[in-house]
This record gives sequence, structure tokens and C-alpha cells, in this order.
Amino acid sequence: MLGEGRSRRETALAAGVTLSLLDSAIVRDESLQAAARAGAERQTAERAQKRRAAIIDLVDAGLNIAEIAVRLDRQVSTIERWIADDRTLRAALRARHAKTTATGSRVERPPRRAPSGPKVDRVRALREACQSAAAEFLRQGLTRAQTARRVGVTPGTICKWIAERQDLRDAEIAGRALDSAGVPPPLGTSASGARRL
Repeated sequence: MLGEGRSRRETALAAGVTLSLLDSAIVRDESLQAAARAGAERQTAERAQKRRAAIIDLVDAGLNIAEIAVRLDRQVSTIERWIADDRTLRAALRARHAKTTATGSRVERPPRRAPSGPKVDRVRALREACQSAAAEFLRQGLTRAQTARRVGVTPGTICKWIAERQDLRDAEIAGRALDSAGVPPPLGTSASGARRL
């Protein structure tokens, strides 16, 4: 059983003995040690074969190494090591590279569907409400940091929204005009509101 690639625990259960008893027998018996090594090598080969097939499928689909790493939930360095150790994978990558170079473009992949559903709709509505509130606070002369605290997001998020939306940029410009005109900030804000990020 060990030689077939079964684990020690599976072998112990099948043989009706405890795992510790099986381990003791393996330590004393060289033939069991050889069987355990052969089984481990067989398991390693089977895992490598499954891994190779999965990576080749992803390479044929046009994915690069970084995308393959994400899909297999591995580090890029791990994928690179697997490829370096596997001649078949290296050949598959070379063939894909040659085909890509010849055609001048990557293999077309079906477009990803945009996320949808009630949960996505609620998140989108909440984000739009927060952005509208941020625009109002900016229009009143609050700084980006103060606006972030009022809305409940990070200053970086406010900066990202301002970069993405013209209405937020217009609101910030209007708020700065209030600062320049000497209009005091709304109640509840500090006097240091004139200092912007």
C-alpha cells in the first residue's frame, strides 16, 4: 500500500494498526522503507502531472505567469520554479511565445462579465451616496482629510474619488474659493481647515 502512493495514515487504517505501530515497523524494516520512498515518489509524480496539465491549459488559454500564479493561488516564484524544473512546461511556454510572436497578439479570451446582483447594487448605491456626501463637504470648504473623516473613508479614497469624478473636483474648487474669500468652515470643523492635503 505504501508503494502504491497511499499515505501512512491510510495504510495504517487499511492494515488495522495504529499509525505509531506502522511507523515503528517502517523504522525496523528496510523493505517498508523502500516502499514508503517509492510511494512518496509516486505521489510527487502524480501531483507534478496534475500541476503540469493545469498550467499547460492556462498557458494555452493565453495567461502569463503572473496570471497563472493568481489562478492557482501560488507565488509567481513558485510557478517559475515549477516551469524551470519541468521540460514539458518550458516547451509549452516556448510554443505559446512563438505563436504569440507570429500573430502579434495574445490569444483572445472571452470578456469577463461585469459583477451584478443585489449585493453589488447595494455596494454601488452606498459608494455613490458617500461620494455625494463627500462632494457636499468639499463644497463647504472642508479639507480632504476632514471630508474623509466625515464620510468614514480614508483620505486616499477621497483623493481617488476626486481624480475620478468631475463633480468632486468642482466641489473642491468651490470650497477653496470659500477659503480664499474668508468664509469660515461649517460648525464642527477645526480652525485649521484651511490647510489642505
